Amino acid sequence: MESDDGKTWNDEEDWRNSVVQAPQGAAARKGPARILFLGGTLTAGRGLKAPFVEQITRALGEPAACCAVPNAGVDAYLAMATGPQAGSAAAVTVIETPGIHGLSNRFYRVHRKRNDRFIAPEPPLKALFPNVDFAGINFVGHLTRVLRAENPAAYALVEAELRAQWARKMRELIGILGPKVLLMTPRPEDETGPRADVLAGGVTQEMLEDLAAQTGARVLECVLPEPRSLPYPIVPGPLAHDLIARRLITELRGALPRRKGEPAVQGPGLV
Repeated sequence: MESDDGKTWNDEEDWRNSVVQAPQGAAARKGPARILFLGGTLTAGRGLKAPFVEQITRALGEPAACCAVPNAGVDAYLAMATGPQAGSAAAVTVIETPGIHGLSNRFYRVHRKRNDRFIAPEPPLKALFPNVDFAGINFVGHLTRVLRAENPAAYALVEAELRAQWARKMRELIGILGPKVLLMTPRPEDETGPRADVLAGGVTQEMLEDLAAQTGARVLECVLPEPRSLPYPIVPGPLAHDLIARRLITELRGALPRRKGEPAVQGPGLV
């Protein structure tokens, strides 16, 4: 996958700087990765003693690979999914559902790896927002706030494009990683709470249902607790990772194909 500056995402330096965990220890002796975790900030779990990926692989004793980059969107997911460390032979893939704003589209371009970084507006965006000075905008979150405040009706056109591109690129991603895909979708305990917009990322329930119907992916919602004190952390912490791990362990036990001679394991599984 080529970036805006002509380089490829799969170069050695990029992959060293991403979070790529190969199977290790006793699980590694069982063979190639059977579970692939693909995601952004939550999946990367940086700064935590026991991120959910580590908890799951330890509990299941299965070889797993993790490809995750903080602030990654679906563009970075696609690049990671086709990279050498992605583990395309995995029996089950767990994808952290990305938001809609961090992707390149006909209105603006984002950084090839850190998809929260705004690179440049395209001519259609300049035409819609002639009074906006884009020179001082470096992040997608800042961009969307400025556009929404400047002209809500025009911003609705941008967001419609983002939703369409998100759906198209997610179908492409799942087509690469299928057939068994779990869409790990964090949801706030309080839909009006401080994390609600951050966790949703512009992705609606209808979008997830449509994507699941079109691809066969299973949507797995993980309800995360709201922070109890201020200042609150935007990125979910250890308790959220514990809850996600428990939710996914149950699901994955039923979804993983049995090895020869293994007894059946009860669980919801994937169809």
